Amino acid sequence: MMSEKLFQFIWKHQLFDTTQLFTTENQSVLILQPGIANNDAGPDFLEAKIKIDSTYWVGNIELHLKSSDWMLHEHQTDKKYSNIILHVVLDDDVQHHLLSEKYFPTLTLRNKISLDLLGRFEQLMKMGSVLPCNAYLPQVNSVQLKAWFERLLVERFEMKIESMHQVLVQNHSNWQELLYIQIAKCFGLIINQHEFEALAQSIPLKLILKHRKNLFQLEALLFGQAGFLQDYFEHSYPIQLQTEYSYLATMYHLQGMEKSRWKFLRLRPSSFPTIRIAQFAKFLFNHVDHLFDLITLNNPKLLETYFKIELNGFWQNHYTLHESSVEKIKQTGPTFFQGILLNAIIPIQFLYGKLQAEDRYCDEAFQLLQELPYEFNKHTKEYKSLQFPSEHAGHSQATLQLKHRYCESRRCLDCSIGFSILKNPV
Repeated sequence: MMSEKLFQFIWKHQLFDTTQLFTTENQSVLILQPGIANNDAGPDFLEAKIKIDSTYWVGNIELHLKSSDWMLHEHQTDKKYSNIILHVVLDDDVQHHLLSEKYFPTLTLRNKISLDLLGRFEQLMKMGSVLPCNAYLPQVNSVQLKAWFERLLVERFEMKIESMHQVLVQNHSNWQELLYIQIAKCFGLIINQHEFEALAQSIPLKLILKHRKNLFQLEALLFGQAGFLQDYFEHSYPIQLQTEYSYLATMYHLQGMEKSRWKFLRLRPSSFPTIRIAQFAKFLFNHVDHLFDLITLNNPKLLETYFKIELNGFWQNHYTLHESSVEKIKQTGPTFFQGILLNAIIPIQFLYGKLQAEDRYCDEAFQLLQELPYEFNKHTKEYKSLQFPSEHAGHSQATLQLKHRYCESRRCLDCSIGFSILKNPV
């Protein structure tokens, strides 16, 4: 079934028989330039160039599925539509003089659009699989697919850095503060990322820097602000943390979070927020003086040393501040490190390059992506099995963008793969 969005797509890319076109009044039509798609209010396409009989026209074009939609949308009273040069419709169901007092030619495309194209689009919309274009993939050009994945990757990182740029502006272009907050989010993984972000924002970096040489005080600040020191404890260590935090909170007028915000359900003990907070404290203790170096480093092995964190002391036989557990080494692994790179270090390096007009940082960010392994998970599994590019993390990031921003919402008309399928017959 034809939709307005599909009709506009067909017009934009001229996916119809453009020969022997005539207006409803039998004037010949030659399309020289279909126009620029207008995403704001007003006619659908701007600055189009056409020839009607022997006269050349430059101006705006409006599209409708039916001529009567002109009145349905009340264009006859809207001055933005007073100067269109062509009304393009699928079906002409109302005579022109009933639509407007001012003359404009009307072009009907019902018999000019391939039924095969409509059938392919309908099948894409009805497919129940995660990847609606599965059956058509063999016809997609590999060069075009590679170019599309490069665009998807840039698009994904443009989205990532948008919110980071806002944080940077809020913190007066303090790159260390941005790194501090974004790295904190990564310690929370997906399930507690917003809680970790709130925790970092509740303790300004300048306060962390004051106590950077004392791991115990860093833990007291973080666990206290996270709301985990409001309980009754039996073990001496959390009691000491509680006492220290009470002193620091009074000194700095701190207001902690609610403990109930943190999520433990369905998490492995090694990913409990209590363990991640202790690891974050250890990271700050080791490296908070050198946060900016993370932007300029372009060596994965060297970067990994920053995030190889092993807990000792109280945390050797505890996953929380209460119950003890079997003694086990609790350390971060390669998956966690890759998450830090993909969601903090590389996007910030990319943002830094853009804002400083230093292309080399952007280039180094994408080079770093190509040195990281492909992320194989429930989101990328099906795409990898269908022979999509899967050589490195840049490809998996592009795949995630494709899945979440196009496939799941059936935005086939905005996708290069969808365009190729609709343009080229099977």
